Amino acid sequence: MQQLTALSGAAKSQPGGLRDREFRALKTGLRALAEGREVAFDGKRLGYSPEHHDLSDCAEIKLPVIQETRHNHDLGPSHRLIYREFEGRRRPTGAPSDLLRTPRG
Repeated sequence: MQQLTALSGAAKSQPGGLRDREFRALKTGLRALAEGREVAFDGKRLGYSPEHHDLSDCAEIKLPVIQETRHNHDLGPSHRLIYREFEGRRRPTGAPSDLLRTPRG
């Protein structure tokens, strides 16, 4: 939460600057996740590779913050929002207030 507060403060102090663009992209990404629109941001599940940490319970969406090109070719979104995916699981009573958030396994 401290990082979010710091980013918000930096965004306010430099309107239109890098931190402002990052903060706006973060808010857009979080809104997309809340609304289930990951596909619109090239969202995908991450996986496991012996050369990297196990990210099989994570996913990412790509967020454009800095436009980058190489040889007149757009390199795509500059930032990624990586998050852990959770599935809801109900307790035996099945009451809506009993919804638990548990990691996928």
